[in-house]
Amino acid sequence: MRKERNRFPRKFQSVEDLPRPVAELVFQHLPPGVIRLIVTIPPGAYPIRRKMWGIELPFGWRQTPERTLIFGQDHFLMIDAARDEGFVCECIPLAALVELQHFQVLLYSWLALRWDASGEVRTARAEYNSVGTRLMWKGISAIRETFAQRPLPGPGVDATSLADFPYKFRNYTMSSLMPGEHLAGAVYQPAIRAQERRWSRYISPNRVLALTDRSIVLIEDQHDRIRWGSRSEADHAVMQRFLPLERFVGAEFERDVDTDQCILRFAMRNLLYEVRVPLLSDQSERVRELLASRVSVS
Repeated sequence: MRKERNRFPRKFQSVEDLPRPVAELVFQHLPPGVIRLIVTIPPGAYPIRRKMWGIELPFGWRQTPERTLIFGQDHFLMIDAARDEGFVCECIPLAALVELQHFQVLLYSWLALRWDASGEVRTARAEYNSVGTRLMWKGISAIRETFAQRPLPGPGVDATSLADFPYKFRNYTMSSLMPGEHLAGAVYQPAIRAQERRWSRYISPNRVLALTDRSIVLIEDQHDRIRWGSRSEADHAVMQRFLPLERFVGAEFERDVDTDQCILRFAMRNLLYEVRVPLLSDQSERVRELLASRVSVS
């Protein structure tokens, strides 16, 4: 009988259980005592997509190599089994991390880390079958636990304060919190169309901006998708973005043609990292008040 190829991420108990070339790369970067989780992702095939008139269309397939993810106390390793180059290792110091992202739509997911590499933002991304999301989330939590925790200026809030949010966004806001992480507040911004015309393009998806004692969290609908009517609220995809609060240095609000632009700024030793969030006037004021409790805004 033909053995079925494994398609899902799986956990390894120790580095010694990995293929020898992979284990040697791990030991070059990390001692065994600092490793918190080891996950391997089997090779995958994903459609190549191109956008035409705002609609995504598949054009053939692309292959991803087998990947090994090492979640350590201070570093994250991603080791690719590249076909022609042997094994390629990316070592990311968590102290240089500026953003952690997780995306999921049905059975397709990916995890991405963005970090300061001597003044340049670099990104490492690993795609996987969503069946492994619970396992991958353990690694995501291990990374987020390295974000410094800052006391809130007042009491935290609970799910009752999000009662007017759509269920999807209320649920993802609360499930994004780790044990012991406190929510200072959150603002929901419905999807925004250019000039608020029914048939105009979307310039911003449905989004929540939440502030915790560890992170600024953005929870968003899928960007690259055409949406009509209430489909934007019923989208099966979600993007979760975690920005370390310890790197947050301020926010600026600029008036654009259709919206206010909230510019979140995060500072590293060699880098100023910015994230732009379009907001309508009511939500803009609420976000301004929420962020003002942490740093100055202008």
